[in-house]
Amino acid sequence: MDRRVVFLLACTVCGSIACAPNGRIADDSRTEACNRELLAGLASLGTALGLPYAVPDNSGSILIDTGHAELIYVQGGVKHACRFGLKGSDASCELAMFEKSEYRPGVTETRSGDYGKVALKDCRCAR
Repeated sequence: MDRRVVFLLACTVCGSIACAPNGRIADDSRTEACNRELLAGLASLGTALGLPYAVPDNSGSILIDTGHAELIYVQGGVKHACRFGLKGSDASCELAMFEKSEYRPGVTETRSGDYGKVALKDCRCAR
């Protein structure tokens, strides 16, 4: 099975069902512990949702830098994209999966919603 990972470097424009979380990691929380927690959160969401994407080592730093990430995998000849973002405040910070896309020849289907989230303890979201 071909698995590719691509990262979303800009905010995703979303439909009326749900919008991309617009959180970011606070400057004083950009630590290796936060990076490890983000990697574990992405892996945990994938396992819980039965999504066979790989989580590359730099995906935590992408989330720290941009607040968003996109993981892509191919299953049964169909390309799938899962989009993640950060939401929260000084009091709490969460990693959330907010959008899924399927790319078939001639058809792209994108669904937005609350697919799952992971509470973060080592990462603090900025105001």
